[in-house]
Amino acid sequence: GRAEAAGYWAQTAETVSQKARKQLWIPEHGYFRVCSHVTEYEHNFDEDEIFGMGGNAMAVLSGIADEEMAASIFDVANTRQREYGISTISGTVLPPYPQGTFPHPVVNEPYCYQNGGQWDWFGARLILAMYQHGHVELANEKLDEIAKKICSNQEINEWENPAGLPMGSSDYAGAAGVIAKAIVDGRYGIMLDDNGLRIEPNLPQGQYK
Repeated sequence: GRAEAAGYWAQTAETVSQKARKQLWIPEHGYFRVCSHVTEYEHNFDEDEIFGMGGNAMAVLSGIADEEMAASIFDVANTRQREYGISTISGTVLPPYPQGTFPHPVVNEPYCYQNGGQWDWFGARLILAMYQHGHVELANEKLDEIAKKICSNQEINEWENPAGLPMGSSDYAGAAGVIAKAIVDGRYGIMLDDNGLRIEPNLPQGQYK
């Protein structure tokens, strides 16, 4: 009911979106860059070749990415998963940063922790975005991959290596929460908002029972 304040913040949000697209979107790659350096520091590799799955997922969920951008992000995420042999869509940065990029030992090695490890905490967000933008078949496929990995490990882990072997905490609530949201909001389409309760399921064909 505060039209003036709402208008101000809506315009602010649009300005931020436009500037984010201008500074971070890489048209030739079809995704948002990991970061844009504001100093003269440079890596000895092309950082724009690295696809950051979590940041791109949030760009879609937040509305910064338009429909065309979202479709490209989903395609790149799926392609990178296959290219780098990751068991689910949850690979954080692909390719990972080279060894020695970071001083902290947890992320110094490629495919370790958030330097290329699998994090469903991010991957489930990307899957939810797929559902929201109508990429239902791909979303169901990727959600099934995560479910199979969890069933195989018998736990929801903080993260996994590329093959899906458990690493870190064995009862990671952050991952459990976003996986549940992808299932409830996305796959089963159960949404409660200002317009009331809506049920718009996105179940695979043959599962409407």
